[in-house]
Amino acid sequence: KGHPGAKITWAGNFPVTTKGWVDASLGNELHGESTGRARSRIAGVLYLGEVPFWFFTARSKTTPLSTAEAELIALVRLLRGLVILRCTIPMLFGLLGLPPTVVQEDNMAVIMMLRKRVITGRARHVRVAIGYVLDVLDAGHAVVSFVSTKNQLANGLTKAESKDEHERTCAALFAA
Repeated sequence: KGHPGAKITWAGNFPVTTKGWVDASLGNELHGESTGRARSRIAGVLYLGEVPFWFFTARSKTTPLSTAEAELIALVRLLRGLVILRCTIPMLFGLLGLPPTVVQEDNMAVIMMLRKRVITGRARHVRVAIGYVLDVLDAGHAVVSFVSTKNQLANGLTKAESKDEHERTCAALFAA
């Protein structure tokens, strides 16, 4: 299977799977490895099969009001890339019916907002972001699942790490 114009082929009868990790660090946190306070960073990684297919990391221009807002901003960015990937895969490989992508999130407040599906007055500043995420989840493109911060692969992309931590992060990203 494949698209001859793109010179990409898919051999075998195994299914195409996608998975993702997303994380954010709230700004104004003191980092031992840097001088002063760092700005918020968001990061994510998408895998196509067992291969890291798409990474992003970005520094926020403004500091979010909460860690949940920072994580939600990162989740929206990851899901935008995921929707594009999931629309491209069937065209390239001639596949139908991809299973939902499991996106690992380490912020329980975000997961609870998505489960409750209620936007309170305290969350009105992120209403559009929550709406987009719910639309993607309702369309069957993704499922958001909790993962501990210790097992969060995108965690190392959001903060300065010691050399040993950085080596562990790189080994984990390319062995997932």
